[in-house]
Amino acid sequence: RRSVFENVRPYSLRKCSKDQDSIAGVFVWFLQNIVQLILFGFLSRFRRNKSKIVVVHGDTLCTLLGSLFAKTSGAKLMHVEAGVRSGKFWRPFPEEISRRMVSRLADFHFAPGDKESQNLAHHRGSVINTFHNTSLDALSLLVGDFQFGDNGYLVVTLHRTELLSNKKRFLEIVQKIILLSKSYQVRWYIGSHERTSLN
Repeated sequence: RRSVFENVRPYSLRKCSKDQDSIAGVFVWFLQNIVQLILFGFLSRFRRNKSKIVVVHGDTLCTLLGSLFAKTSGAKLMHVEAGVRSGKFWRPFPEEISRRMVSRLADFHFAPGDKESQNLAHHRGSVINTFHNTSLDALSLLVGDFQFGDNGYLVVTLHRTELLSNKKRFLEIVQKIILLSKSYQVRWYIGSHERTSLN
């Protein structure tokens, strides 16, 4: 029986020696990877088994990098969770910029709802309304493993670069979480960037 991933070719991004917790550090990492992936993309055009489809998800800088690779390699680009917009070009940064750029490159947009589909009405490519939010879908798969009380619960993640770089705003939100923890069970998923901000 053939695997669905039999013809999937992985490409590794340039690794950092430490986590990047500054906008400048992330920007340098991004530029290094643009050069690397564009080169990979052009070389992929001349392979016998060249890339035909590239699937990217969300709105991170890796999403944008994968999209640039798709275009330089001549592959069709499929964007999952497409069409999300804040309405403000710089917020959240850099996610909103990534969303808009990827939308201009994608051949297939998998949008999580009517609003997101409408945001893509004037873009090139086919828009497919999935009616599903991938974050909610992932959470629904995990919730069964947790034992929550009858008084409700909150799931928290604070990973946005613009939030973590704003110490005053981050502190206000942490204080609000502490206050809410008196009334609700809180499941706070803390990444390395958040842990650094809490210290």
